[in-house]
Amino acid sequence: MTGAIIYTSEDEFDADYKAALYSDAKEIAAENQWWNEPLSFFEDPNEPDLLTGSTKLIRRQFKDELGNSRSIDYRDDMLMGMADYLRIIEILTFYSKEHEFAWLLSYPATPHDKPIGRIIDGEIDPQIFDFLIHEMEALDIKDHDLENQTLHKEIRAKYFNQTGEPIF
Repeated sequence: MTGAIIYTSEDEFDADYKAALYSDAKEIAAENQWWNEPLSFFEDPNEPDLLTGSTKLIRRQFKDELGNSRSIDYRDDMLMGMADYLRIIEILTFYSKEHEFAWLLSYPATPHDKPIGRIIDGEIDPQIFDFLIHEMEALDIKDHDLENQTLHKEIRAKYFNQTGEPIF
């Protein structure tokens, strides 16, 4: 699994329609507690008529304004990033089905982003889940770990206090 994903519609939309979807998605994203970054859309000047977004999934470490840093356990980081990835897939699938269009998911790479898979009219390409399998097997992460909210709270508590501030 990579540290970030990019999601881009394969269909074009007018500005008003995009603004309504972006606003709705922002509300949905605010309802979730994300590990690193929420589902987030932005205007791509190269593709102004497409819905485009990206999310950093993995934290690796965090720093404060004084330069103190703390590394995050790789398994914890991957598990939480995978849980966010699945939530993003769920949200994108809802929009794809509800509005009958396709998404292309990819991850940042040089010189071109690398495709992960597609969501078409609410149908998820199995490659989207294959993207997780190698790391899940290597780190002994089980399917139920990805939805275990108690486990997620325990992991958050290792790194953040009750107000969400990092623990150094």
